[in-house]
Amino acid sequence: MKIGLDFDGVVSNLGKLKAFVLKKVYGVSVPHTKADAFYIIENKILSRDGYIAFKKLIYEDIDAHLFMEPVRGAVTNIKKLQADGHEVKIVTARTGVALDVANKWLKKHHLHLPIEGIGFENTKHDAVKGFDIYVDDLLIQLSQMMDVVPHRYLFSWGYNEKYDEMGIAHRVKSWHKLYDEIWNLEHARKKRKQKHALHT
Repeated sequence: MKIGLDFDGVVSNLGKLKAFVLKKVYGVSVPHTKADAFYIIENKILSRDGYIAFKKLIYEDIDAHLFMEPVRGAVTNIKKLQADGHEVKIVTARTGVALDVANKWLKKHHLHLPIEGIGFENTKHDAVKGFDIYVDDLLIQLSQMMDVVPHRYLFSWGYNEKYDEMGIAHRVKSWHKLYDEIWNLEHARKKRKQKHALHT
């Protein structure tokens, strides 16, 4: 199957990096599971303009990315998916320097994946046409690809728990669970093919 992954929040744990930089640069402690734009701006930790500057630092500073860990289980399970014969690709909002930084991070973690950047203000709809599965931590992105990707997964974090994913995506809370979901999909698909072959 063709599997698409978001980078930040699915492969890389951007929340931990955000929490680290907020503490180091701004002296503010924020739980890494809640370190998204809504929480930071709503709680007046940073202004909207301040968050834009903060985001630029987060996405474009290669030194800062030394502190960005993989999401638990991501590296192992991505490699397992590739070994199982799946085509895995990253489709991210990152472009330019931020995309270059993501590429370097992937190489550091020995992940050999194609990666496409579409821009922070754009939908991923056209970039994921033909995918069987897409995984994101932003429900709005998943809601915009319902007509082109049959199996959509919301990777669960504290910052997206308030959103109702019903009818849009299936929520998964770990890479272990995500791998099992994909394995079950592939197994069911193979069984359907075998059944069809017996009746033709």
